[in-house]
Amino acid sequence: MKKLAFSIACVAALVANVSYADDTESFNGFYGGMNFGYVNQVTTQKTVDTFGGVYGTFVPAQTGFTTQAFSVGPVLGYGQAVYKHIYLGEEFFYNAFVNNSDMTNSTTLNNYPYSTKTSDQYGLALLPGYIITSNWLVYGRVSFAVQDETVNTVQLTSSDNGNTVYTAPYKVDLTPYAVGVGLGTSYQIMPHLRARLEYHHDFVENEKIYPPGPFIPPGSPIIDLSSEIAAQSDSVTFGLIYQF
Repeated sequence: MKKLAFSIACVAALVANVSYADDTESFNGFYGGMNFGYVNQVTTQKTVDTFGGVYGTFVPAQTGFTTQAFSVGPVLGYGQAVYKHIYLGEEFFYNAFVNNSDMTNSTTLNNYPYSTKTSDQYGLALLPGYIITSNWLVYGRVSFAVQDETVNTVQLTSSDNGNTVYTAPYKVDLTPYAVGVGLGTSYQIMPHLRARLEYHHDFVENEKIYPPGPFIPPGSPIIDLSSEIAAQSDSVTFGLIYQF
């Protein structure tokens, strides 16, 4: 009787190990695919310093705007069940923002016209998760990325107490980093092919802009305008992933 009980216990343990392997192996290994998303970015831009000239002083001001865009880009990563159903993945991603070719918004700050564009984002992400079944994975997402941004101005001509003030147009290229957190789920829809859905929030590094020296006609006062840009974004992403 004891031998029979021992034999049954051994078989049960073997079956459990086989079941565990079947549940996790479909998510193990290298993978690649494409992400398609919708992004909502809230940007705040403000002048940092008081500035002005002989004919007046301009005080700090602030403006904010919201921009929506679609995103598309590849992803390449590796995932593994590290302990039973506990999953850990790492991946490289690239997102191009597509909304009339970019994510752009124009605003006016202290009567000074700005155009701010975010064109793309690339970085690395860590995906800790839990394998619920052989087809279904839920996970968190922590990412570190770099964004490509451009700030443009146009030449400004204004009148200050009857005197004409000129500022030169300029272009500033920025590469702020973005730290993101999110949640996602991935489901195997056929052998080697998975669909996944994610929500992600990014905190973008504040960037301070120092315009180059303006073109100043003789006798005109100088406007020295510096500003600071801060942004946060929310995105929902759908991906198709091939498990190698």
